[in-house]
Amino acid sequence: MSRKYEAELELAAPVERVWRAIAEKEGIQSWFAPEARVTPGVGGEMWVSWAPGMEGGSKIEAWEPNRRQRYAAERGNGKEPNVVEFTIEAKSGGKTILRLVNSGFGDDASFDAELESVSGAWPLFLALLKHGVEHPHERCVNETAFRFLKADRDTTWQKVQGALPTDGEVRFWNPKGLACYELPNSNRSMLAIFCENCGGSTSVTVMCLLYDPTPEFQAEGRALAEKVANSAG
Repeated sequence: MSRKYEAELELAAPVERVWRAIAEKEGIQSWFAPEARVTPGVGGEMWVSWAPGMEGGSKIEAWEPNRRQRYAAERGNGKEPNVVEFTIEAKSGGKTILRLVNSGFGDDASFDAELESVSGAWPLFLALLKHGVEHPHERCVNETAFRFLKADRDTTWQKVQGALPTDGEVRFWNPKGLACYELPNSNRSMLAIFCENCGGSTSVTVMCLLYDPTPEFQAEGRALAEKVANSAG
């Protein structure tokens, strides 16, 4: 029997803004991945990348603007695809209900690590999406630093914590190595950290999401992401 991850959250933003966040290149880059491409419509593709070797594309299976989208990434070897489906519903007062279902995880042990990873990462990604759509901006720059280390997650996470900003406001925290902070600046930018187990090794992704940044502030965000990522090594 297939397993899945499900989530629902209320957003203080209209459906059109939420749709752009999940269905357009610039929107996806503002909360999910620093690089994205979208070929819209059924049969099109959603492609994202965090770093070389950390990218992938998914075929779009459903595309109903401002209502629903579903895309699937093939696993091969006879396994069912990894399927992500978003539905959005307008509510009174300019609010939106966003529902997520990530399915395609088999019930055998070979899927356990993948399901654990997405079950930890999705709440953080959704916290970033919520923050972004509820704080309108013209442009988001995603400065991401990625490291892959031959070390266990707990040791790596302890090192990373020592480099996190002490003046940021915690917006999400998972003691297994996931966190995000609202940075102390006027445009309410975000710093997110994903410290994930990879079969005895650890991947560290640090995303600094900068809303309408000046060139100087963008450089500062890039330096902060690199500083936190380098602390892991």
